[in-house]
Amino acid sequence: MKNFYIYIFILFASLLAFSCVKHQKQIIVYGSSNCHHCTDFLAQLDSANLTYDFRDFMEVENKYDAEMLKKLDEAGFREYIHLPVADVEGQMFVKAEIHEVAEAALAN
Repeated sequence: MKNFYIYIFILFASLLAFSCVKHQKQIIVYGSSNCHHCTDFLAQLDSANLTYDFRDFMEVENKYDAEMLKKLDEAGFREYIHLPVADVEGQMFVKAEIHEVAEAALAN
C-alpha cells in the first residue's frame, strides 16, 4: 500500500510540474546576420531561453524578404521597416523589442 501512495504522489507531482511549464509560441525573426540590432535581439532571445527560427535575408536570395513583406502587408503594416522583424504566430513586431516578443510568445 505504501508503494501505491508513493506512485500517486509522483504522478501528482509530475502533473503539477508539467502544468506549470509555459508553452512558447513559435517565433520567427527576420533580419540579417550583418545587422547589429538583429544579432543583439537574437542574443536577448537566447538569454531569455526563447526558441526561434532566424531567417537571414543574405542567405537565401530574397526568399525571406518576400515572405516577411507579405506577412507585414497582411498585418496592415505600411510604414518604414526597421529590423529585426519578429513574427509570433502571426503577430508582427517591427524593430522588435525583447519584452514585447517574450510577452506575446508566452501568452496563453
